[in-house]
Amino acid sequence: MSREEQIKKLNQYLDNRELAFRAKDGDKNIFHTESQLDSSLKKNTAFMKRCKSSLTSENYDSFIKEIKTLSLKKFIPEITAAIVEGMMKCKATKDILSSVKIVWALNLRFSTAFTGPMLANLYCALYPNPGYSLCHESYFELKQNENEVSEKDRSSHLLKVRPLLRFLIEFWLNGVVGTPEDFVSYLPSTDSNDKKFRKPWFEEQNLKKPLVVLLFNDLMDTRFGFLLLPVLTSLVRTFSCELFTTEDFEDKETLELVNRLNPVVWRTYLRKSLNSYVDKLEVYCQKRKSLFEELNKQYQEQSIIRADPNNEKFQRLANFSKSIESEFSSYASLSEVLNRKASEDLLELNFMEKASSGTNSVFNASGERSESANVETAQVWDDREQYFFYEVFPNFNEGSIAEMKSSIYESSQEGIRSSSENNKKEDDLKDSTGDLNTTQVSSRVDNFLLKLPSMVSLELTNEMALEFYDLNTKASRNRLIKALCTIPRTSSFLVPYYVRLARILSQLSSEFSTSLVDHARHSFKRMIHRKAKHEYDTRLLIVRYISELTKFQLMPFHMVFECYKLCINEFTPFDLEVLALLLESCGRFLLRYPETKLQMQSFLEAIQKKKLASALASQDQLVLENALHFVNPPKRGIIVSKKKSLKEEFLYDLIQIRLKDDNVFPTLLLLRKFDWKDDYQILYNTIMEVWNIKYNSLNALARLLSALYKFHPEFCIHVIDDTLESLFSAVNNSDHVEKQKRLAQARFISELCVIHMLDVRAITNFLFHLLPLEKFESFLTMKASTLTNINNDMFRLRLIVVVLQTCGPSIIRSKTKKTMLTYLLAYQCYFLIQPEMPLDMLYEFEDVIGYVRPSMKVYMHYEEARNALTERLQAISDDWEEDDTRPVFQGANDGDISSNEESVYLPEDISDESETDEESSGLEESDLLDSEDEDIDNEMQLSRELDEEFERLTNESLLTRMHEKNPGFDVPLPLRASSLGSPYVTRNEESASESSHVMFTLLTKRGNKQRSQYLEIPSHSSLVRSTKNQQTEEIMERKRVKEMVLNFE
Repeated sequence: MSREEQIKKLNQYLDNRELAFRAKDGDKNIFHTESQLDSSLKKNTAFMKRCKSSLTSENYDSFIKEIKTLSLKKFIPEITAAIVEGMMKCKATKDILSSVKIVWALNLRFSTAFTGPMLANLYCALYPNPGYSLCHESYFELKQNENEVSEKDRSSHLLKVRPLLRFLIEFWLNGVVGTPEDFVSYLPSTDSNDKKFRKPWFEEQNLKKPLVVLLFNDLMDTRFGFLLLPVLTSLVRTFSCELFTTEDFEDKETLELVNRLNPVVWRTYLRKSLNSYVDKLEVYCQKRKSLFEELNKQYQEQSIIRADPNNEKFQRLANFSKSIESEFSSYASLSEVLNRKASEDLLELNFMEKASSGTNSVFNASGERSESANVETAQVWDDREQYFFYEVFPNFNEGSIAEMKSSIYESSQEGIRSSSENNKKEDDLKDSTGDLNTTQVSSRVDNFLLKLPSMVSLELTNEMALEFYDLNTKASRNRLIKALCTIPRTSSFLVPYYVRLARILSQLSSEFSTSLVDHARHSFKRMIHRKAKHEYDTRLLIVRYISELTKFQLMPFHMVFECYKLCINEFTPFDLEVLALLLESCGRFLLRYPETKLQMQSFLEAIQKKKLASALASQDQLVLENALHFVNPPKRGIIVSKKKSLKEEFLYDLIQIRLKDDNVFPTLLLLRKFDWKDDYQILYNTIMEVWNIKYNSLNALARLLSALYKFHPEFCIHVIDDTLESLFSAVNNSDHVEKQKRLAQARFISELCVIHMLDVRAITNFLFHLLPLEKFESFLTMKASTLTNINNDMFRLRLIVVVLQTCGPSIIRSKTKKTMLTYLLAYQCYFLIQPEMPLDMLYEFEDVIGYVRPSMKVYMHYEEARNALTERLQAISDDWEEDDTRPVFQGANDGDISSNEESVYLPEDISDESETDEESSGLEESDLLDSEDEDIDNEMQLSRELDEEFERLTNESLLTRMHEKNPGFDVPLPLRASSLGSPYVTRNEESASESSHVMFTLLTKRGNKQRSQYLEIPSHSSLVRSTKNQQTEEIMERKRVKEMVLNFE
């Protein structure tokens, strides 16, 4: 308030007081009324009602007019009660002052007849219990200490007491009341016989004291703590000049008016009482500060031990800090009124500075880190780099600026050692901080703005902030703010550095933070309103702005949550995308930051409920779930990493990282150099982890294992057996948790089948094993199967697709062609019986059938596929009945493949159902392997198969040659064993080696007798040459047949 306004206010008080004293003495000519007063009951009653409900500044003129025109004399008791009730509803200052003027006008007209009862009613409303202080325990439900008072009870009591005290003080200053003697006679009785009141309203020595002194004495009563400190502080601030002005006040005119209004003795008394009160308050604040530091320390220790802050304790600590903050602010205000120096320990608290600033930052004005926030930031950031980037900033004071300039200068002028040059540079630095010409500043600002896009590190950001310190003008700030707000939409990576620059420069001016916040907020609202009209880069840039301003705590948290709320109002796909970007950018920070943790948790719960209640597309649902998982990932145990040896690291790099199709042979050479006795387990573990190898490199691994088979067959067999056993175990136990591993294993064994490293029957057994037993039986008996586990069925179907895509064409061209054709129909039935399948699996189903068997029809309905399977099974069964053989489908034991003894419905391999059987009907059929011969040893079974196959191939060769016409002298005659001790071929070879002639035996016949005669024929004759060629062809054919048998699939 200015001096003129203060003087005017004091003169008004003095004039009103003089008129009030004249009215009290019985002067009737002070307040002029109409000559004819209206005594209408309706208007007088309306005046009383308006006094009770409409005592506001807007109705002041109408009240004064009615006081001058209405009689009101008969209704004074009702008016006093109504006007006190109306004053209790006044909260605003202008309403209180208007009500005081209205009461003052009534006092001038009716004098003590109105004033006494009115003051008594007002005092009774302020003190329901006579003799009790305003902060007596009867007004509160107190617990052990003051900070446990219910905040609701305290706030309601303060709201009631503050306006009533303000009315009484204003009445005293305007002369409406002087001492308690003016209204004590109108107060209710307090005799000892009365059960309601036991104490007197006033003591005898207080009846002649000014009412203001008694009220302030009651407010400064510290027996029950400092619960009314906010009320006392507001009253002292409002009436500091009228009630607490000292004699050494500089303005003599104001001092003279104050002396006329309030005598020096009472002002001195009030200042002395207030000074004593402030001394007690200082001690109290020191205790509260110590208690806060102790609680804060305990909270930090517990948070560090648990690695998770306690929300309940943190909320209690935050409420405690708010109450302390209010108390310390009141202490500073009272000390200022008394012109006494406040304790610096109480004025320099960090939470006071945080409250005085408008941001969420936990830093003081100089950019230093507050100690109370150490535990908070320790759990917000992932690493120290983020902590230094978002929490540590240079301090812009004179000492730090000089130190930073000198460090930059020394780093740039490292080679210069001359003292004279150093002095010159220091002078230049001093001159650079002086006044600059406008054109120089403009050109330097242009150069500064051109360097902004190259600011891509923490050090460069600090240097740019220091450089702008010398350019700090209104125009340069506006140009920089405009540049910071106009980042190219494809350069969102610059946003963190730009916002950090604004955070550092906000120490110079708050325009940087407020301008960026307003720009980001309006851009976000415009983007949400326009929906998909923004491009993705623009959306990302705006969201990045919001997130970085939040992380640097420049944007208030309520504005951040307002942006989140805008995204979930309509919950459209566009809103979901923006919400996911916000969650991924600053959601984790808000969830970890203590002040926003509870609010963020409730917001995440609201998102989950909204997601469940909305019918989202699969893609939108996946995007939202990924964002929620990123913000609040599930807690997992600490994974202890096993330290690998040097050999394990080498094998890991050699096989699982560098293995490709073009380096199989070099890898084989390196593996052969290992000690296969000592390093057997390391090699085994590395190769068995096929899921760690690139999916496209599994073919190379299969070729590598095939090459190793020549040198270490037992090792290769061990790897293949364990891989198959792991697959069978996973299928039987429905272990589809690690399905990616199983898919890699299935691809690996399929690649082994492609390169003939694994028998086709093993793959066929595995494929039939993937068809569940109960479902395959339902296919044969035409019964509807019950779906027990959709996840298990999908896992099996994916394994089938992987195997068929890898080695399906190889299997269909083998001797199991007809079996695989039947299997493909069963696979279609198994797939089509599923209720719902993803689109990707549906496309794979259609593609794999066409890839394995292009001529086969792909059925899209289960009934069609089942009918086709039934017809094929019936046709195969009829063929076997005609041939008097066993049925096509019989139990097969896969114990030779894995340790699992569970039998599946598997059609055995029929050797005569190859493509050659369809072309020639004269070939013999091989016997089927009987699945019930479980007692036959595996080696004997393999030997029998080899003998049977060799016999079949031999017979096939002889039957083919029966119809060939032999040329003359094409078949050599056998030699007699009695005359020659060696076979013909051996004898012929020996004779050929001894001379240039070859010995032949000629058979002749005379009558019924045969005679043999030896002939020597030259080796260069045509007979000898044809005979030798025939022998060579027979030898080569035997070798070929042997190789075919050994490599038989």
